[in-house]
Amino acid sequence: RCPEHGWLYPSEVKDGHCPHCGKELEISNFSMSKSKKNVVAPSEIIDAYGADTERLYTLFMGPPDRDIEWSEEGVRGAFRFVNRVWTLVVTNAERVAAAPTEFDPTTLDEAGRSLWRRYQRTLKKVTQDIEGRFNFNTAVSAIMELVNDTYRYVGDGGSDALVRAVIEGLILILSPFTPFVCEEMWRRIGHTNGDDEAILDQAWP
Repeated sequence: RCPEHGWLYPSEVKDGHCPHCGKELEISNFSMSKSKKNVVAPSEIIDAYGADTERLYTLFMGPPDRDIEWSEEGVRGAFRFVNRVWTLVVTNAERVAAAPTEFDPTTLDEAGRSLWRRYQRTLKKVTQDIEGRFNFNTAVSAIMELVNDTYRYVGDGGSDALVRAVIEGLILILSPFTPFVCEEMWRRIGHTNGDDEAILDQAWP
């Protein structure tokens, strides 16, 4: 805030001084308010990072009943996560598309059983957080942990059928948060036979 010119938009500020008079600005934490010009326009985030990143970060910031502080670094973190999932899917797309659609979990080795248990726990938590608790931030956190474990598993080879099951499930449970990129990933792994294969038409896993 400039003592002379009042509240300024963050994009106007350079080096902590008012662009109009050069006076040093007062920096404080306040709730977002148009009158204080500290509102972040969603259109700016969408233009820079895409609608899915904006949506994911908004839902990941915290419980809906709690005040949060908007963070540019947090937005970049959400963007990196979306790209990390994209990389996981596209680098394994051919493997997933060619893999069997069914498998017997009892035939998996220890690493495979561990990933399958992680997936089942994640699916249960995300379902509960979305349907009953509206704790979208903890649902996203659980998905992030699943992505980390899946990266480790595919890096060591593993069962093609399990990789298919987990990646398909991952895309489906992430789709409420990042619908556009998930639709594209869904098609990348082979679901291209007409509109009835769109991710929006799929049952919850």
